[in-house]
Amino acid sequence: MRQLEAPGCRRRLGTRAGLPRRIAHRAAEAVVCDASQMLAGNIGKAGDLVQDFIDYAGTTAAAMEAARDAGFDRAVREALDAATEKARDMSRAS
Repeated sequence: MRQLEAPGCRRRLGTRAGLPRRIAHRAAEAVVCDASQMLAGNIGKAGDLVQDFIDYAGTTAAAMEAARDAGFDRAVREALDAATEKARDMSRAS
């Protein structure tokens, strides 16, 4: 199984964008950790939150649009489908 390597992603982000490593690390942390905390207990408002970021048209919107253009929506759907199927398999096995 392939391991996700956040430190490697941060280094590439910093190198390609010309950001100092410290700033690249904080940007990655903000996207992964801070954004998820904004949705904690409010998952039903996720679409509204995403639209707010897109309407603001800042750096987060640019990242979200680039991720979508690169197939993010499809990747998330496939990941959720795989997780659902695995949960079904596990429940049948127990």
